[in-house]
Amino acid sequence: MGKGQNLIINGSGSYPGGIYDKVSIRGEGMIVTDVECSAFHVYGTSEAKDNVKTGLVKIMGEAEVKGDVAANDTLVMGTLVVGRNASLKKMKVFGLLEVGQKLSGDVATIKGSISVKGDVEFETFDSSGGFDIKGLLTADKVKIALRFGQSTTEEIGGGKLSSKERKTRSSRSEERKGLFRPK
Repeated sequence: MGKGQNLIINGSGSYPGGIYDKVSIRGEGMIVTDVECSAFHVYGTSEAKDNVKTGLVKIMGEAEVKGDVAANDTLVMGTLVVGRNASLKKMKVFGLLEVGQKLSGDVATIKGSISVKGDVEFETFDSSGGFDIKGLLTADKVKIALRFGQSTTEEIGGGKLSSKERKTRSSRSEERKGLFRPK
């Protein structure tokens, strides 16, 4: 990835894209052209007008990328909005991820929620959060735990699929009392 200087935004402003080692935004920052870097961290609010290519994405605040995002490791604890495609090899979402077109990668762990207007394709897709996928969800291993809210997709294709509905408080207590026996 990038081997240039660091881009550190601690206040607010608009900066050019380019090749950087690390990009860190702790205030409110806009990057106006493509950016390539080894690490892209957002603790405040950011907007990238074009594409972001990086080794590590860490979003603790709010980030919007108008174009595509390509990353090896992604951690979203805040909100990440991608205008077009997101290629995220290893992804953990504890907050919100919205993708305008296709989402793909190797391993997806969702404990927050994702919204994708196109297809989703991973080797392993593990969700105990919520998802809204307008296209096809494809993965070799799909694990869905329906715990929070609602999860929807047009179609699921995969090698191994497991789903688990959360137990309600009353069913857990009935199970402990011996009144509820799973089939």
